[in-house]
Parts: sequence; structure tokens; C-alpha cells
Amino acid sequence: MPRSEFLGVDLSQDCPVMVSPTSQSRHHSRMCRLTAYIGTPIVAADLVTRPNHSIITQSFAARERLCETHYTPPCINGDGFGIGWYSSDMSEDPEPCIYRSTRPAWNDENLMQLSEKIRSHLLFAHVRAATPGSVVAERLCHPFRCGRYLFMHNGNVGGFDRVRRRLMDRLNDACFEFAVANGASDTVVCFALFLNALPDHMAVVSPDVLRQNMEGVVALIVRTCQECGVEEASLLNFVISDGLMLLATRFVHDPKSPDSSPASLYFGAGTAYERKTTTTAGPGGAVVAGTGGEYGMTHTDRRIKVVIATSEPLSDNHTDWVVVPPNNMLIVTPDLHLLLAPLGASDAMGFALENIMSMERRLLPNELQDTLGPVASRAVLGREGGEPRAETARPASLSPRKRLEPGEEGGEEGGEEGVGIFQRARHMILGHSESALALAVSGNLLFSGSLDGCIRVWNIETFSLDAVVPCADEGHAVLALVVHGQVLYTTSSDNKLRAWGLAGRGGQEAGEEGGNGVGVGGGCILLLGVVFIEGMGHPISLAVAAGTRADGEGGEEDGGEVIYLGFQDTSVRRLQGSAVRFPPTVTPTLPLSLPAAPPSSTPPSLTFESAFSPTAVSLSYHPERLGMNHFESHHCGPVTALTVYPPYVVSGAGDGFVKVWSPASRSCVRTLQGHHGSVLTLLAGREEGVVISGSRDGTIKVWDMESFSCRRTLRGHNDDVLSLAIWEGFLFSGAADGGILVWRVDSLTFYQAFQQVEQGVQSLVATQEGQHLLFSGLQGGTVLAWDMPQEASKNGGKGARKEGGREGERRGDGEDEGVGGPELVRMEECLSEFVSYQSVSVSEEDFHKEECWRCAKFLTSLLERLGASVKMVSLVEGKSPVVLARFGNQPDKPTVTLYGHYDVVPASERTWKTDPFVMMALNGYLYGRGVTDNKGPIMAMIFALKEMKEQGILKDMNAVLLLEGEEETSSEGFREAVLQNLHWFRGTGLILQANSTWIADDRPCLTYGMRGTIHLEVRVHGPKRNLHSGIDGGAVVEPLNDLVGILATLVDARGMVLVPDFYAEVEEVSQEELELFDAMNLNIDAYKASLGVRGLTCNSGREVLAGRWRQPTLSINQVASSNPTDSYSILPKAAMAKISVRTVPRQNPSRLVDLIRAHLKHEFGKRRSPNDLFVEVKKIGDWWYGDRGAHAFEMAEKAIEEVWHQPPLYVREGGTMPITAFLEDLLKAPALHLPLGQSTDNAHLPNERIRYLNLTNGKKIIKSILRQVGESGRARVGNGGSSVLKEGQIQGNGHGEAHSSLHTEKMGEEPMALPVPQARRAVSVPLSLLPASVSGTHAHLTPLQTEPLVTRPTIARSGTPTPPSSCTSASCHAHSNAGTGGGAGGSGGRMGGLRSQPASPTVTTMGQGNGGNTPNAGNGSKKGWML
Repeated sequence: MPRSEFLGVDLSQDCPVMVSPTSQSRHHSRMCRLTAYIGTPIVAADLVTRPNHSIITQSFAARERLCETHYTPPCINGDGFGIGWYSSDMSEDPEPCIYRSTRPAWNDENLMQLSEKIRSHLLFAHVRAATPGSVVAERLCHPFRCGRYLFMHNGNVGGFDRVRRRLMDRLNDACFEFAVANGASDTVVCFALFLNALPDHMAVVSPDVLRQNMEGVVALIVRTCQECGVEEASLLNFVISDGLMLLATRFVHDPKSPDSSPASLYFGAGTAYERKTTTTAGPGGAVVAGTGGEYGMTHTDRRIKVVIATSEPLSDNHTDWVVVPPNNMLIVTPDLHLLLAPLGASDAMGFALENIMSMERRLLPNELQDTLGPVASRAVLGREGGEPRAETARPASLSPRKRLEPGEEGGEEGGEEGVGIFQRARHMILGHSESALALAVSGNLLFSGSLDGCIRVWNIETFSLDAVVPCADEGHAVLALVVHGQVLYTTSSDNKLRAWGLAGRGGQEAGEEGGNGVGVGGGCILLLGVVFIEGMGHPISLAVAAGTRADGEGGEEDGGEVIYLGFQDTSVRRLQGSAVRFPPTVTPTLPLSLPAAPPSSTPPSLTFESAFSPTAVSLSYHPERLGMNHFESHHCGPVTALTVYPPYVVSGAGDGFVKVWSPASRSCVRTLQGHHGSVLTLLAGREEGVVISGSRDGTIKVWDMESFSCRRTLRGHNDDVLSLAIWEGFLFSGAADGGILVWRVDSLTFYQAFQQVEQGVQSLVATQEGQHLLFSGLQGGTVLAWDMPQEASKNGGKGARKEGGREGERRGDGEDEGVGGPELVRMEECLSEFVSYQSVSVSEEDFHKEECWRCAKFLTSLLERLGASVKMVSLVEGKSPVVLARFGNQPDKPTVTLYGHYDVVPASERTWKTDPFVMMALNGYLYGRGVTDNKGPIMAMIFALKEMKEQGILKDMNAVLLLEGEEETSSEGFREAVLQNLHWFRGTGLILQANSTWIADDRPCLTYGMRGTIHLEVRVHGPKRNLHSGIDGGAVVEPLNDLVGILATLVDARGMVLVPDFYAEVEEVSQEELELFDAMNLNIDAYKASLGVRGLTCNSGREVLAGRWRQPTLSINQVASSNPTDSYSILPKAAMAKISVRTVPRQNPSRLVDLIRAHLKHEFGKRRSPNDLFVEVKKIGDWWYGDRGAHAFEMAEKAIEEVWHQPPLYVREGGTMPITAFLEDLLKAPALHLPLGQSTDNAHLPNERIRYLNLTNGKKIIKSILRQVGESGRARVGNGGSSVLKEGQIQGNGHGEAHSSLHTEKMGEEPMALPVPQARRAVSVPLSLLPASVSGTHAHLTPLQTEPLVTRPTIARSGTPTPPSSCTSASCHAHSNAGTGGGAGGSGGRMGGLRSQPASPTVTTMGQGNGGNTPNAGNGSKKGWML
């Protein structure tokens, strides 16, 4: 049939609206609802059914539908619906799929089920208005499809029955037949007109071709209506897609009323469109988290990854939705660039599209690849040889040493070629759960804003969290932060601008004190004001400048600061800073809560209690109607970046353009072209006379602000450039691939690459004073701190190492220039490498033994570079060496010996959150095995000496570092090494240790006492083999019953030891000490909670502390038997228990052993058992007690108060460190225990850590103590006496006896049935190894008894066992001459107070000395045990 004949027929049956006198009004009233999504693939239900105001809800509860008839309620859209979607593989299947139905959308079960299964990156949904007289047919339901295109329409073509013929006359045959086949409604004809301009409906065309076609369709309809004299309005809200891009229009043509409103259309843009988590009150007032129908846009990235075009907002939160201006077109390109411009503004939109679509990724230039080398190129590019990178570096991995694994060779350190160019992160800051979108710095404070709606305030000096400030309504993100003077400005996705006064931060206070303040770091953050800005979308960029008058002249004193905001609606706007203030009558509180906007098309402007309204001045202007303005100066995309370059304001947007604005004339003075992607970040380099921009095209452009030309394009990133920062001649750029590049500003050339991380760098900020740091905010919420690059490259040298032999001694020249060179810039760097050595002394693996040696060599190399005389001493094969280092050899100067140990306990990665041997700096803490016990304190000592040497104050004293590698085991070889090198310690007047922690986390401490320890093993042996409990049970006396029976007599239910005379030597607690305990303010309930117990042995804080520190205890640590399985049928032939005794000052451990043995023998005898009892001493460690009144404690207390600004708590330790007593007695000098770490440092546990502040302050305290020693000029800092070891003396004064032996006693008649353990050899230090100063010592060697002594208890007629006679075994004794010096007393009794293990050499000494005037002096006898 010829087309002319077809157009003459009556199409009333095919048209959606019947021709009638009232059809024109019905055309206007037919207002459908539509929604389109493009972005990251989602399930259709998240768009169609689940949201509170989804398209399904809009089908029966539309809010913004225009209607001019009373026949149908305006909220009903029930004449059919449809959804359309595309495959995830567009290359194989570019045609869309649709599902349409005439049933009401809210009553279609198929739609509900399909929506749960359809997942697509591009979705259409539409519901038809229920209009009286409309034809209801499935072919008339939207969306329509043809080829690769989907199309839907909300509105009508005015007077369509009069213009239909003319419009269809313009269609080619294929499009004409398509229109007829689909009902030839106004929507179908409009779609056919669009298709008519495309020769191939399956071919991919550019976004600009789509734009031109759509503008042509709109122009044709308007022109045809005008030619036909149509007076009815046309509402042309079209949405079309080819599966790759999205185009939407909002247009109205009304000849009668030029100011008519078009049909509603909104867009929302962000990183993702997600369901929000809600909280409700559950049973008992508990807060229950759940998910409902509230959806919203999230912002975890500076880039757009999701765009929704919809007739009505899909959520009650209107701040996510931006009204598309009348007669505007919205375009989303395939790479999700969002553009918005008036229809007909061909130059602006067309050029923007051409600019963006020419974007292409550029690989790193060849010259930069040559500079970086293959490894660095891979890190910067994220690829090698064109392939995606296989892995990325761990963030904030601070170890400069390649970690070795068991089986690897140590060799030279340094790693792969090229890695030296990387700058590693110094510290990791965690607090935000998602992207750290914005950073700002003011003084020593760092502000970070994120998706959680809070600002976290961090102390830059300690990397610790000072405060969390609510900065946005719940569920909204902080988008931008800017500090201007003493005011912090913030914008957030709740479309609010907030001003915060930084009171007490080094300048005059901003704002008045009030209830709206948050204390931070000695200051306060005060909320000054809140402005809600409506209808423009999110304020995604922010800049602040000094105020100016209307003529453009003047300064901040004239008009106050001026705030510039960039919005999603493509506009740049400004506010006077004085507008962002609360009136004096308003007193806000935190957190602020503003009322939600009512459900209307234009939410009202809301401020805190409606106190004032914002006065926004637009720097651009909005189009009014088609063809009236081309808007060459208007951005066509969201304004994503702003900066101030006086007298200009510079903006960057999603259209790829950089625009320069004049605030005085409120106009754009220049458009800078060159980027081929969204401009995501801007930076003003005022000193350099440039503005620098970073873009999604991966380039950085440097714009000269005098000539408005591009000086240079910097290419180095292989991904979107998200952030920029500048600092003293260096430019930093961060990209979405996690790379940070450093450029020299003077030459605009590449300088350095930072270690790449796995998350996009969303923000960068540099400190301007104090610490020279760069902070980077990552997409995952992490903030990394980086040291600024140094002009002099680091040589990475580890210092000379003398290899070979068991002992090496080197002496530094003492005048090492630079004191360590540039590789020793920070203590953390050395500690990081120190931690990387897996110096696990308890391990028998060869790898760990070698790691201990490598660790010792690291220390010797480090100390040698600092100018110390260094020596490694190893006297026991297979054991770690002792490292000795001495600074200064001036006999007339005081000497301090500093003790530490470099070995650590094992660490399993499975129980750690981080790699235990790769130090991680996190939230003000350093994590890694040994950071608090004891590698961190060792570094604090070393760097205290380093700084003293640099400042020239180390010359006033001598310092000796004594570092052992077997402390965590038995300290085997340590005592001999010290004795052999006593001349290294000559003149020692003070011993300083830092090997313990505070009692809590918030108060520094000084330790003045430690308990001793006795380890006993009790065994009961019976039958020669295990028996069957069912066969032999009841006939034999069971060893395990005997053991449990006698163990039950040791301690009562309240923990009191029942051994007679156990407490005889314990001194009463003095009133002074009780007052010290009371000062601890121990919270009993918190202490119980931390232990996980319901009750304690006592009820007051002082009793608990006395029990932990001041009273001796006896604990049963383990009970075991010879039952090798979990069988209930085995009757064990033997049973064993391990017992530990904690001793206190004045208690004699040998006497306690005899008491316990006698008690066990007595109780065992009462049972009349035929079994055998064995009691064996496994280890004895001596107690230590310091004099709080000594000069050493006065100096320590003064140093702590200087650094921490509060006096220390005096505490005692329940644990044992026999080394302290040994050194104090040997060197006749008082010891100081200086705890550095906090009680929660997890020493010996997973996730061991030390607070960065504690480490640095610990270094300061050690430095202060040493300085005081030097200033005092005393050779002894105790209570008098000489510090020089005199001829013929090993131990000093005191009245005591040191006795060491292996005591094993069997209480029974028969020999022990089990094999005898390997006999120990009694070995004393050969006289040839003793220094000349002790040549007068007499040594007597006697082998230890290898068989246990056997006796059977004598049973009296009364049945009461006779107490056994004292039993002694042969032992090794070394007698020395009596000491006469006046220092610490009782030293002879503690010379042997070291740990031991089986088959280890032992030394026993006995000494007699005069009483001294220290707390350890006495007229009684004290025995020291060494096993």
C-alpha cells in the first residue's frame, strides 16, 4: 500500500489516544514514569522493585505527575509497563531484551521474579499513565527496541493527530513500517524519526551523532507543530541508549505559555547505587541493623561510575537527585563521562563530546621507562610488556630489607634492581571504613573525611586519633575539606556546607566556646555554621579565597573569606564566608541533626533551625530556552575541581575543560583546552605562576597563568589522575591505580615513584610546617604518610661487616660524618629493618639461628657507623652472640650501661593481622614481633645516643650497650661473655633497662621491684606400664590420685600457700607502698573483665596489686600423665605436675625449695602409698628490688615528668628478670627499669605493637637521663661508693651466699622406673677467661650428681610420717673473696640468678660481704640459684 494511502486511513484503533474534542487535554495529561540506569552492573530489582519509591511504587503512588483531568487520580500509572536490558557481553550480543505487559506493574508476579534474576549494566523501566480513552495494548508499552537501541518517552507530542502525517512522511520505508507495526503512537513516531537518521541500526555511533540526531528530532517536532499551528504543549522527555551510552532530554514546547514547566526529570550520579543499612530498636533497647527499601548514591571515588535518569527520585533522600534543567540534554558516554547542556548548544556540547571521546590511555614514555627500569616501570604503569600486573606491593610495608624465608640464603640485602627508586610509606592510618575522599592539614592536625560522614582528626606528630567529628547527616559522605586561616570548611553529600572554627590551634580562637565544641590535641573544633544548598546536586568541589569587594579589590579584612563551590549541575557558585555562621542566638549541639526534606519536587532550603538562608551567586548562568544562548563559557559536566589563583578562580569539570573565572565580573575569562577526560583535580602553584590539572586521560597539564597556555604535559600515570599536591619544589600526583609520582617543579621532570598500593589515591595533602610529610587518602579508607623526598639519594648501604670467626671486634673512628649518613634519617627505618630479622632464639631451626647472627651483625654495623667501639662475643656454639658497644672511654666521666635483648619469641602469621616480621605503622602504633620486647626500646637507646652525639653532649659521659640474643631462652653464654669483658663496663655507675610495660595505657611508670621464680617438677611413678582401669582399677594405688592428692595440699581456695613457713621471710607491706598501690586506681570490674573471670581472690585494688607484685605465690601450671590418648580406660603408670613459685624480696629460694619438698614428702607419706615421688628443681631466677630514694630514680622521675608532663607511677612486676640482679651485683651499680610500652602492647602475643608516641618519648626520656648523668659528673648515681671493679672482686658488698645445684630427690625406696634424664655437666668459667681484675678468685669444680637420691619415708608408730632429713646433692661451688665496696648489697647472693636449661653449663658462686646502705644490704643470708 502506498504510504500516502496509508496516511489517509483512520488510525484511531492504533493510536494510544483516540481522536476526540478532548484529546488535546488528554495528550497533556498522559504523564508516564520512567527510569534508566547505566554503570556498574546491578540486579534489576535494585532499580525496579526494591527502592521505597521505585518505578513500581510510582505506578500507583506517583508524586510529580502533571495532570489536567479529574477522570484519573494523578498518582496512577496502570496502562501497562515494560523493562529493557542489555547483555553483559555487548560484542557478542548487542541487541537488548524487553519484557512488557498491559497488567498493572504492581500486580505482575513475573516482573517481580525476573527483576531478581536480571543483572545488567544498562536498564530501562517504564510505566504507562492510566488515561481515559487510551488504547491498552502490549505493543504500545515502553520501552521500544530496534536494532541495538532502546527508547522510551514521558510526555506527549502536542496536537499529534494534526502533525502525525507530516512526521511520518519523513520516514524511510523501514522506519515507516516499524512505526506502523508498533502502533504509530507519538512515542513510536518519535523513535522512528530518530532511527530514520541512522543508516545501520546495529552499528555503533559516537555520542555526538546520537546528540545531533536527538536534537534534530526535537527540532523537527517543534517546527512541524509550528507549521501546523498547534497550540498545545509538547512534552518531550526522551531516553535512548545503544547499550554503550545513555541520552535523555527534558524539553517542553508550549506556544501559549513560554514559561510552562516540562515533565519532571532528575539524574543521580555517584560511585554506586546501593541499599542503605538501617538501624532499629530491638528487644531490650538493643540496636538491630538491617536493610530496607532506602537506596542512595555512595561516593567512594572522585569519578562517576553510576548514573540514573528518572522521572522521580527513587528515594526519600532528595539530596542524591539533581533536577535536569528545562530544555536540557543529559548524555552519559561509554566511559561514564556525564555531560549536561541545553538542547541546541551545539558548540558547547559537541566540542565537549569530541574532546572526551578522543581520550586514550597513554603508556609511560620510553625515556621514563629507561629512567625507572623494568621493576619501577611495572609499579608505575601497573603492567610489564603490556600484560596486567600480577601483584602490587603491600601498603605501608615499612621494611627496607627483603624478608627471608626458611631455606633462603641471606646474602647481600637490597632486592631487585631498580627498587631503590621507590619511596616507602612511613605510616598507615586506619579509621575510615571506605574511601578517604578528602584531606586537609592545619598545624599538627590532619583532617580526613570519608563516606561515613565523619571527620577524623589525627595528630601528625604521633599519627594517633585525636577526635571523630560528625560532619554530615547519617548515610552521607564528606566530599571536600579546605582549611582557610583558622576555619575548616567542609562539604558533604547531604548538600550542606559547614564551617568549623579551629580554636586554640596556634592562633586566635574562631568562634565562641559552647556546647558545639570537640576537643582535639589541646584545642577545640567549634561548629560555626551550616548551609543547605538545594537544587544543584552535591557540592563536589570546594575552594576558599580571601574576600574582595564588588570591584574586585580589597582583602580579607574588607569582605571576609569567599567560598566557591562546584556542583553536579555544572555550575560554579560562591558564598560570602560571613554567611556561614550561626547567629548569636543559636547554640548548636553535636551531632547536628537537620530535618529531612519533605517529598516534593523542590525541597526547601534548610539551615539549622532555619536561622538564615544562603545567598549563592552563580558564576555561570542557566539556559532558559532552546536557541537563546550557546553558553560557550558554561561547563557541560559536573564541576569536579576548584582552586584559587588570585585574582582568578579556576574550575575543572567532567567535560574535560579548565575554566578561568573572574570573581569581579562573574564571568569566564578563558577556557583552557587540552585534556581528553574529566578534570578531577586542580592545584594552584602561586610561586611558580601556574595552575596544574589532573585528568581521567592520565595526564597532568601545567598551565601558565600569565599567558593562559599549557607549559607542559606530564605523562607517567597509566590511569586516571585523581589528586595533586605541591611541596617545596616537588609536585605529587596520585592515580586510580595506586601510584604516586613525584615531579620536580623547576624542570617539570620525573623525580621519584612512591611504592604502589592496591587502592586508588583519592586525595593528597602536604604538611607545610613541622614534619615534612605527604598524606595520601586511599579508596579503601586508608591514609598513608610518606616522607618527603630527599635531594640526596640514599645509598642503601648497610655498613661494613666483618665476617668469619666466632668473635669480631671493631672500633669506629668516633667522628663519622653525619652520624650514620642519610640512610639513618629516622629511628623507624632502622627499627623496621631490625624487626625484619627473625631472631627467634628458642627455635632449633638453622634458619632462625642464622637470623639471630644476621640480626647481631646488623646491630654491630649500625653502632659502628654511629662511631662506637663494637664487639661481638660468642662463647657457646650454636648460641647467639652478645653485642657490646661503647661510646667514650674517659675514666673521669660517668658511665651508664644500657641492657637489651635482640631475640624474640616465635610468631605465627596465622594469628597475626599483619606479617609479624614486616613492621607495619598503623594508627600511631608500630606492629611487629619485638617492637616492644625488646627491639623498639633498643632502638630508642641507640637513637638517644645518636642524637646526643650529634648535639655534642655525649662527650660528658661514657655509654655501654650490652645486647644479648638468648634472653628468651636461658641467656646461655651471656654471663660468661660479661665476665670475660668486664673491662668494657669499667666505671659503670648506672644500669638502664627498658624491658617491661606500663600498668595501663595512659600513665607512665617506673618499675622498682620484680619477683623471683622457682620452677619445680613433681612426679609420681607407680606400675611399670600403663594398666586398664576396668581390669586393674581398685587393685592398685594410682599415681595420678597420689599426685592430685598432694597437690591439693599446697594452696587453699583463696590462693594462700599452705606450705608451713612459706611466708616467714616476707616483709609486711609498708603504708608508703600501700599508698602507691592506691594511686594506681585499679578498676576491679575492668580487671576481671579483661581476664574473663567472675571473681578474684580479693576485693580491693590494693589487695589485687599486692597479690600480683608484693606477695609470693605458688601456681600449679600443668598436670599430665603417661596416658598417651584421650582414652577413659587407661590407668597411667606415672603422673607429673609443673609448679612455679614467685618469690619476693628477702625470701631465700633454697629455703623455699626445702620447705616445699618437705611438705610434699610429708603429705605423700600420709597417704602410705607404695609409689615413688620425685621433686626436681628446673629453674631458679632471683628477685630484684630497687631503692626508690636513690639518685637514679630521682633522675628518671624528672625525665619522665619533663616528657610526659606528669609524674610516673611507681610499680612492681610480678614477673622475673634475673639479669637485673646479676648485673647490679656484678657491676656494683643500681639498676633502673624504665617501661616504655603500654599494657596492651601484646608482648609475646599476636599483633605485638608499641605506640609511636611511647617510642619517641621513650627515646627522649633515655636521653634526658643520660644527659643528667653527664651533667652530674658522678661516677656513681646510687647512694655512694666507687664504680670501679677492684682487684680480686667479682661481687660487691652485702651479706649473702650464692649457691647453685641441681636438686632432685626421690622419696621412696625403689629406684625410679623411667630412664634417668641426661646428666648435666657442672662447668664453671675457666680462670683463663676471667679478667685480670678477678684473678684472686678461687674456683672449685665438682660434678653434679647424675642419679636422684632415694629414701623411703619412715613411718612412726603413730602413723605420722617423720619429716625427711635435708637432702643435698653434689654441686659446683666457686668461692670468692669478700667485697668491701659500699654499693648495692647482697650481690653475692644473686650472682647466680640466671635462667638455665637441661645440659647447660652452670656456674655457682658463694660470697660473703659486708652490709651496704642499699635496700638489698642485710645481715641475713640470701641464696641465689642458677640452674
